[in-house]
Amino acid sequence: MLSIAHLGKTFEDGTRALSDVSLEVGKGEFVVVLGPSGSGKTTLLRCINGLVTPSTGTVELEGRRVAKDSLRQVRGRIGMIFQDFNLVGNLTALNNVLTGVLDRTATMASLLYLFNKEHKLWALECLDRVGILAKAYTRADRLSGGQQQRVGIARAIIKKPAVLLADEPVASLDPLIAFNILSLLKDINRTHGITVVCNLHQVDFALRFADRIVGLAGGGIVMDRPTDEVDEGYIQDIYRGHDQGLFFGPGADQARPEEDLRFTA
Repeated sequence: MLSIAHLGKTFEDGTRALSDVSLEVGKGEFVVVLGPSGSGKTTLLRCINGLVTPSTGTVELEGRRVAKDSLRQVRGRIGMIFQDFNLVGNLTALNNVLTGVLDRTATMASLLYLFNKEHKLWALECLDRVGILAKAYTRADRLSGGQQQRVGIARAIIKKPAVLLADEPVASLDPLIAFNILSLLKDINRTHGITVVCNLHQVDFALRFADRIVGLAGGGIVMDRPTDEVDEGYIQDIYRGHDQGLFFGPGADQARPEEDLRFTA
């Protein structure tokens, strides 16, 4: 379904973000890309959705190569969830969700946020799906962080995507809310068969929610295994040479690694 071959990205300032990354993701998988800050996780997702043009290699989604002449079609099949929510603060939750279908709306209507009845009803269904229908007419900047991320997920799924890309979607949330957001993504993945590729740096969440964990370090893949085959040694390979404070969920800087890293034999 998603095929990445020999992907590399070097920015104009000489920074090499990705190096020879090859990855196959099947339909309905929940894949977590795990790694420390600066490992290339965000660049990888931005190459998949065409926001960044790779220096080398290719990305294909459902057999269609991600390229300049195919971006509109490819992006129509991808939902994107951001770490900082990426909402318009002075718009209601409902109108933020409707921005997910701006590319399917006439230009003048989209500028005035004039959406048809079908789109509005579907947007309300998406808000209901993520458990925030009661906040449909509340401005986004008056919502809590967890509520804003639910709006972001609703905006992503209104497109009825084949794949959801989630870039550190719980990094700014407290542990309980983060758990609930990832539980929601997992439920959407299972119920609707939507493929999820989710960047995380919290090992505990990766082990809890992923079907498969891809370890990224220094711009390259250092591990790619089903979650039930991952042990402490593989995790150490991902983070070797990096600050160990990235192992846990938010607020875990006060925890001891030997007490909180739990692996099953």
